[in-house]
Amino acid sequence: MKTLPEIILERERRAWRLRQQCFTQERIAEELNITQSAVSQILKRLCTRYAEENIYEIGQAKIEQIVQLEHIASEAMQAWEASKLIGGGNSRYLNVVMKAKDDIRKVLGIEAPIKAELNSMELEIKNFSDDELIAKAEEILMEVRQQRNAE
Repeated sequence: MKTLPEIILERERRAWRLRQQCFTQERIAEELNITQSAVSQILKRLCTRYAEENIYEIGQAKIEQIVQLEHIASEAMQAWEASKLIGGGNSRYLNVVMKAKDDIRKVLGIEAPIKAELNSMELEIKNFSDDELIAKAEEILMEVRQQRNAE
């Protein structure tokens, strides 16, 4: 007869395998004959355990990636400076620098927000009166409600 820790470990392994197969939490719950919230707790516990066990390796991988990207940026900046002496500068080198710096921000999890472009509707709304804005908001709200009801 299996002990409680063995049962828990087997359940965790099965839940993890099923999740890796893209099963939803609901489907995993059905397979394991437990609740969806229990599946959620199991998966959260496993992710936390994995992160704690591998935090050093994850940090090392990030450091190595950043060092490589800094080297790329440095080499590209030196190439940019050299290209300015030859004939006005090759902006492709600056693009490489910017891409490497952007990738460093991504590795660190400090990505800059993406600037949104104004679409024609947003430009049109700028010219609306208060009453027109309220009417447009109500129209959009009605569309959202209809979409939700259709789902």
